[in-house]
Amino acid sequence: MASNPMQSCCYQGFKHNGEPRGSISTVEDIEVYTSYPPDLSTEYGVLMAESLTDIIGHRLVNAQVIADQFADHGYFVMMPDLFYGDAVPLNKPGEFDMGKWRSGNYHPQGKKHLPETVDPIVEICLSEMLTKYNCKARPSVPLPEIWQ
Repeated sequence: MASNPMQSCCYQGFKHNGEPRGSISTVEDIEVYTSYPPDLSTEYGVLMAESLTDIIGHRLVNAQVIADQFADHGYFVMMPDLFYGDAVPLNKPGEFDMGKWRSGNYHPQGKKHLPETVDPIVEICLSEMLTKYNCKARPSVPLPEIWQ
């Protein structure tokens, strides 16, 4: 919390308990991690994108275990690779330049990691969840001011 001194959890990672139970597949040319609830229902879904995978991406065990926890509570979960195979390495080299990464300098095809590249991935996955998996669309709800 901002009102308390910074604790090690803010700057030092840790490994979540458990092993991922979901699976990796593709939607169009996008790799996705999916996890099903115990009853295999897809009525209610969660798209874990951007903020939950962070820049380390969908293949991080921690992110997959969190996705599985949502599934344990009745949600079908889809977590896309927002970076076309170019997530930031967990133990990035000292010379790693975040600006160059965002600009696509490290990606083999030069794909940038900016809204114009990431947003279509989110839209493709949402469409897949609504059509193939028949997840219910939640009515548009205004975002809290802090998120705008």
